[in-house]
Amino acid sequence: MIDKRTLCDNLLLLTDHEREEIDEHGYHITIRPVYEWSLELGE
Repeated sequence: MIDKRTLCDNLLLLTDHEREEIDEHGYHITIRPVYEWSLELGE
């Protein structure tokens, strides 16, 4: 399912320490700590 407002179906939520993958209501939500996400950008 694609959100009509954002046109997204794959979402990223940045937190201070949580890490999780959620598939709910047709959406894939990736939850990552900011420090981990920023390290991935440098690869």
